[in-house]
Amino acid sequence: MSAKLPTPLPPSTTAPAPRWLRALLRPGVRLMQHMRLQSKLALMATAVLTPTVILMGSQVHTELRAREHLLQAQQGVERQLQLAPLVSSAQRLRSLNHLVQAGDARATAARDGARGELKLAIETADRVAAAALSNTANPWARVRPLLLALADGMLPQGANQAFDSHVMGVQAARDMVDFNAETAGLLADAAPGSHHPAEILFGPLDALLEVLTHAQALGAALRHRTAATETERAEMLALVTMTERFSETLRARVKAWGLAGGQPPLAWSSAHKALLEQASAQRNTFGRLSLGGDALLGLRADAEVINQMEHLRDNTTGALRHAYVLQLQAIEARLQKGLAVFGIALCVLGYLLVCFALNFQSSVRGLRRATDAIAAGDLSHSARIHGSDELAEIGAVMNRMSERLSNMVAEIRNSASLVNQTGQQVSDGSARLAQRTDDQAGSLRTSIAAINQLSAAVSTNADAAHLLDGLTEQLAAQAEEGNAAMQDTVHAMQQMQQASGRVAEVVAVIDDVAFQTGMLSLNAAIEAAHAGEAGKGFAVVASEVRQLARRCAESAEEIRKLIGDAGEQVDLSSGKIANVSSTLSTIVAGVREVSQKLRGISNSSAEQSAGLAAVTESVGSLDEITRENAALVEESTTASNALVTRAGTLREAVASMQLRQGSADEALAMVKRAVAHFNTVGNAQAVRDFHQVGGDYLDRDLYVFALDRHGTWAAVGNKPDLIGQSFTEVPGLDKHFLDRVWAAAGQGGGWVAYQVINRQTQAITPKESYILPCGPDLAIGCGIYRNQDSGPAFGSGLQRAAAWSTRDEQPAEAVSA
Repeated sequence: MSAKLPTPLPPSTTAPAPRWLRALLRPGVRLMQHMRLQSKLALMATAVLTPTVILMGSQVHTELRAREHLLQAQQGVERQLQLAPLVSSAQRLRSLNHLVQAGDARATAARDGARGELKLAIETADRVAAAALSNTANPWARVRPLLLALADGMLPQGANQAFDSHVMGVQAARDMVDFNAETAGLLADAAPGSHHPAEILFGPLDALLEVLTHAQALGAALRHRTAATETERAEMLALVTMTERFSETLRARVKAWGLAGGQPPLAWSSAHKALLEQASAQRNTFGRLSLGGDALLGLRADAEVINQMEHLRDNTTGALRHAYVLQLQAIEARLQKGLAVFGIALCVLGYLLVCFALNFQSSVRGLRRATDAIAAGDLSHSARIHGSDELAEIGAVMNRMSERLSNMVAEIRNSASLVNQTGQQVSDGSARLAQRTDDQAGSLRTSIAAINQLSAAVSTNADAAHLLDGLTEQLAAQAEEGNAAMQDTVHAMQQMQQASGRVAEVVAVIDDVAFQTGMLSLNAAIEAAHAGEAGKGFAVVASEVRQLARRCAESAEEIRKLIGDAGEQVDLSSGKIANVSSTLSTIVAGVREVSQKLRGISNSSAEQSAGLAAVTESVGSLDEITRENAALVEESTTASNALVTRAGTLREAVASMQLRQGSADEALAMVKRAVAHFNTVGNAQAVRDFHQVGGDYLDRDLYVFALDRHGTWAAVGNKPDLIGQSFTEVPGLDKHFLDRVWAAAGQGGGWVAYQVINRQTQAITPKESYILPCGPDLAIGCGIYRNQDSGPAFGSGLQRAAAWSTRDEQPAEAVSA
């Protein structure tokens, strides 16, 4: 009993990678193929670490830049606090000086105090500008003289000119503050916690303070005068409107700050309420033509609102400082966390790479030892790969492969031994069969003499048959003449029938006329009876009768003519029938002569019978020899069957192995599938399928080709560009290739040997293809390459019969080169 082989693994159903992907991966694969394992690991580690380090460095750089920006912004906030008195003192000095210019001497002392505060603010600004704002674009060199002139009281004559100088000084101080905010980047921060406070400080709040102080100065002067012109009142009301507008803008900014998750200052509610009340009071006060009230009291009331807004500004500045502190802490935390994670990741990656390298090298060494053993022919070696990764799975597969190869080799050896024994039996039987064949040859010599006599008799029969053939031809010609005569007779009779039909029609007309004539005669009689002497109706009826009578006359004439024609046809038919009779007489005479010749053939047949008797005697001696040969043939058949069975076992033992090149059984199976597919789907679809890369009809060096009777390629699986060209365009094919192909196809199928240039090696290589017919004008084939030193693999009849018997097919003669 033969060992049972393991079940073959199913073919992979994974679709091949797209061509663009293979082209993209090809350089990397080739690079890996030329590198050792250590180099590959180093390259992969470098490929992983380099972008990681770059990204980490970029992240650290970004965080440090953000930290530097926040530190700069913090310093800007501190400078902003130092520069804030510069603006507020200039605004307060503007209000007090305008009140003094309006004639209120009580504000002189307060104005002098405001000038002292402005000088102190200028000194502070000098220190700030010298320490941190040493920039070529620093406006302090332009701002300082204006503010210093205001602090020293060097003002132009006239209240309005002095007020304009204070307005310019306040704007210059605000420019200094805005320059500091821009230099520190306070408005460039997009973080919600710092963006909203900065936007409020340097947006609506700053503008609102300017409008309030401006309105404070103008309002105090107008109250002191207790009267105002229409232009002054309009200016004040415009300032009130601006106050309300900036108040709404400030409220919207504070609301957006709260929606972004920030905590608006606690002073906002009271400051906003006081601001709206002060705007309403100013609108009521300056909406009248006459003004009243104490100017200083109004100034203090306005100053109270301004103080609340400045308090709101201080709270907002504190919130901004706190937001910067929180952002700095977050940056420090992110830096520390990122560096810690990066360091841990580097350590873990290094550890895993080292462990992977050690494990991979150990597994590869184990696989190398196993493959070396198999290459040396030692199938008893087992690969020992520890673990459960892909290399361990490969080791397990190699163990199964080694075991399977061991079983297959054992089966092949056993089958080979049995094939050798069976072949020896076939050889002995063939020798005895040859001896018996010689005995048959002697008996056949006697049969040849008898056959010669039989040949002479057959020659006599052939001569008689030749004469009989000539007579038969004459008889056939006469029969054809008789047949033609009979056809003419039939045609004449048909014409007579037509004439008779026409006579019937005419008779019907005559009958109809007779009937109508009778009816008209009756009507005429009736009309004559009724008309009396008039007689008009009778005249009409008489006219109709005359017409009908004329028609009857014409029909009668036609009847006479038709009857005459019929007589002539009858006469003609009679003559032709007489000719037919004569021809038939001639045929009868020819038949008599054929009968005489047949008698001669009968005599010759008697002589043949005597010769055949002699042949029978000779065949009798052959019968005994044939029976002995039959017994030997039976033995040979039994041995051949055993040989084929063992050969089939041997073939099945190696059929599960996948070869680099195609085999004969695979080529035969492919061409059969191709013919069936061609008959199923038709010419166009089948040709497309034959050329489909990765399909069922392109496998390694196996492909399907199709040729018509003119030698034109209808399909060439590996070279579709040859379709429509002659087979002579393929290098290596000789001019007799087409004849051998169609000879094999004409016999129902067979192998054709030829030479062709191998598409892979570009060398002239022997090849054999199995050819099957596909319709009357198309032959389909599939071939295999052979070694240069091998003869035709399927050249002998014994090999072909054995190959066919394993496939339950009718053996067909192969056509060899």
